[in-house]
Amino acid sequence: MRKKILTMMLVVTSIYLFSHERHSPLIHSSSQQFSQVKGSIKVSSVKKIISGNYLSPQFTADGKKIVFTGENFKGLWVANVDGSGIQKISDEFLAGWKPVSTKYNEIIFRTGEFTDKGEIKYSIKKYDLSTKKVVQLYTSKNEDIYPPKVSKFHDNIVFVKNKKLSSIKLRDVKGAPPLKQQVERITFSDGGKVWYLTPAIDKPVEISKGRKTCGGDELSPDGKKVAYLHGDTNSIIIYDFETGKEIDVGEGSTVAWSPDSEWIAYSVSCDDGHYIIHSDIFIVRADGSGRQRLTFTEDIAEVNPSWSPDGKSIVCEDALGSGIYLISLEINQ
Repeated sequence: MRKKILTMMLVVTSIYLFSHERHSPLIHSSSQQFSQVKGSIKVSSVKKIISGNYLSPQFTADGKKIVFTGENFKGLWVANVDGSGIQKISDEFLAGWKPVSTKYNEIIFRTGEFTDKGEIKYSIKKYDLSTKKVVQLYTSKNEDIYPPKVSKFHDNIVFVKNKKLSSIKLRDVKGAPPLKQQVERITFSDGGKVWYLTPAIDKPVEISKGRKTCGGDELSPDGKKVAYLHGDTNSIIIYDFETGKEIDVGEGSTVAWSPDSEWIAYSVSCDDGHYIIHSDIFIVRADGSGRQRLTFTEDIAEVNPSWSPDGKSIVCEDALGSGIYLISLEINQ
């Protein structure tokens, strides 16, 4: 069974249907070179590293491991970049929706569970990769909790609670400035719109400017731009906080920023009305220029890209259900 089309809901989560069929590892090579970007970029290989019903892979902060989840974002796993040493962190609902990691060998994730009244109770938890222990950092009480972000010095996590900015201190870090100086802003999606908050404001400010069915927001690492999805047009919008200008880069979904905030990677898919039948990874500069197709594989439908911290590789999943793939890049300046 192929994965169902990505659809936008109020919380902009996507429902995925996967096949449980497993395939042997494959390696595909492409020498496609992109002359329209500064320097040159080519894909040296697209290699399956993990087989199975997994999705939404991303690198840890040190780039040494990959975190990924299961169908409907249930459960959370971690593995080495080559796919070895798979460990299960959690089997809880929503554990795989936008987890984050710190340079102190920790994975921070949010979980959800339904109460007897049918409400979702959220918790924020920390997994220590060294001790393999899970610690609960926060439990909500009738509160809307959005996935957390890590502060610049990795001493705090910041998250949106009931549309206000909240934080949890993880540790004292020598030389770390006050949290307000570390967190310029945080974005989130709610009610089909995209919003942002800063430590200086009490009420969210809308970014999506009255557009409907927007979400999938991804803040750039430098905090100066946000990319989000416009569901009515199936396009990606990049909004610049400093200038207030926005760029429509065209059709696409599942956005990921490069670590230097210069590029976004995203997927462009086609479907049969029910399921994705083909998808490839594209890149484009933050100013909308240099749009290029990265993958040219016929038997893999690449979606949900995530850039490595060094910018030299991208990890993604196959919408056809075969597993998680590592795209190795060759970058010549």
